[in-house]
Amino acid sequence: MTRAGSTVEPGKPAALLGQRVAFTGRFATLSRADAERLVACAAGRASAGVTARTTMLVVGMRGWPLMDSGRVTGKLAEAERLNASGRAVRVVSELEFREVLGLDPPAAGGAKTLTAGQVCAALSIDGRTLARWEHCGLVRACEGRYDFQDLVSLRTVTGLIARGVSPVVLRRSLDALGAFLPGVERPLAQLTILVSDTGHLVAELEEALLTTSGQLEIRFDAPGRAGGGAPRPLALVPGDTRDSAAWIDAGLEHEEAGDLEKAEHAFRRAAALAPSDAVPQFNLGNVLLAGGRPEAAAERYAQAVALDPSHARAWFNLAHVQDVLKDRQSALRYLRRAIAADPGYADAHYNLADLAERLGERETAAAAWDDYIRLDPASEWGAEARRRRGALRKAGSWA
Repeated sequence: MTRAGSTVEPGKPAALLGQRVAFTGRFATLSRADAERLVACAAGRASAGVTARTTMLVVGMRGWPLMDSGRVTGKLAEAERLNASGRAVRVVSELEFREVLGLDPPAAGGAKTLTAGQVCAALSIDGRTLARWEHCGLVRACEGRYDFQDLVSLRTVTGLIARGVSPVVLRRSLDALGAFLPGVERPLAQLTILVSDTGHLVAELEEALLTTSGQLEIRFDAPGRAGGGAPRPLALVPGDTRDSAAWIDAGLEHEEAGDLEKAEHAFRRAAALAPSDAVPQFNLGNVLLAGGRPEAAAERYAQAVALDPSHARAWFNLAHVQDVLKDRQSALRYLRRAIAADPGYADAHYNLADLAERLGERETAAAAWDDYIRLDPASEWGAEARRRRGALRKAGSWA
């Protein structure tokens, strides 16, 4: 996994021009900070949540983007709601996101000939279910088509779910098994996945079963095995260790699931392990703000910009908190710092114009509306900015 703070450059620098990109789930090949930097380098804008202005939602491939209840995360549900109401939020997997940016070449499509309709008919599932399974990494289409191994994989998925295995357990189990079998790229098609007597998923490997904890258990019914007794576990790998980036990933996962207490704990651990890194401070601020603690959030955002003065989103969020706390002159100052750090940060120009207008600073507001219109001319928010700029022009004496 690429760690927070590393340098990643897209192969197509303008691939996300005009796009507002949100993220959900846990990423397998990038840190969340790297994903946000890639969006900025590709001329897009990262978004903390899914709103009417979001155009793309990227689903991380490490871990299932469902909560333990089996429901999709709030961001994925909101994207589905917006699409049902006529919006156009494109939902893509982490792998497709990498392809859009030019980090990876597109998958070869010659061998994939089955349409989504054919797959759904063969498995007796609907298109929405198939789309969710793809977004969550259980299958990988190429240009909307699938191959025989995809069909085998999905038949395994339907069978396991019918036996009571939750999608959450299935995805996590496959991730865990894959960590011990790096040569197996498509475990659902290449391995025999079984449900053990204890209800856990295991992979059948000749005379043994591989568990998700990295142990080989000798089977009771293995050919040639004499005697009885419990299976003999054979440890394959050492225990889990966590660095700051891993705690950040865990915090993001808890945040997605709505468990702010666990998310706060994870981000505090990350901050303790990497005291000079702005990323855990920023994420901790987001969780504290979501939990209704704006003063504490402001402290963390301030720490983030002290560690990294170029962190435009931290300046932006710090301005938002100060606005909430009614210290609007400070909010105005921090929005200017956000714009100085990233002159193309359209949302910062929008908020600066709105705040300046509320404070009666009409010339500042008019200039900020002009900047926003230049950066986002075609959206409904651009139209709103033009309307408000026009009202200021009528009321003032400037051009």
